[in-house]
Amino acid sequence: MARIVEIAQTRRRFGYRRVHDLLRHKFPAINHKRVYRLYREQGLAVRRRNRRRKLTGVRTPLQAATQLNEVWSMDFVSDQLACGRRLKCLTVADDFSHEAVQVAVDFSMSGQYVTRMLDQVAQFRGYPLAVRTDNGPEFASRVFMGWARTHGIRHILIQPGRPMQNGEVSGILCAEVG
Repeated sequence: MARIVEIAQTRRRFGYRRVHDLLRHKFPAINHKRVYRLYREQGLAVRRRNRRRKLTGVRTPLQAATQLNEVWSMDFVSDQLACGRRLKCLTVADDFSHEAVQVAVDFSMSGQYVTRMLDQVAQFRGYPLAVRTDNGPEFASRVFMGWARTHGIRHILIQPGRPMQNGEVSGILCAEVG
């Protein structure tokens, strides 16, 4: 019960289901129904969300990478076809070498698509120590966060109001296409 309260206080946007996701590795005998019961007994609940999204992760100042595969930055860039359909481009860049690790283009990309693509890249390059993203829905999904936890990868968020920290990733895509 103490661990549930601790997780709920550090991760305010996590409901009982995501708390259960974090607990089931340490406590395999606990199921989601028991977590729900204990969660409610403690008077915990996810607060109603305002229009503006609250952030789920810890934001750290931008620091330079010192070796390959230390930090990968990821961001989405979108464009529109003449017929009106939107294309999404996921760009993944190594912060140390400024190399485009992967550029994936598709009409829609879920968190599962992103993790599958990162697993394919890791077969050749290995997994990074950390990934830096914004707080987009693909990067805040349960699938992506579970993938990062499974592989021991830190998830670093850019600072609020600082989209230029991902500008380098977009610049790589423009250089590759242009």
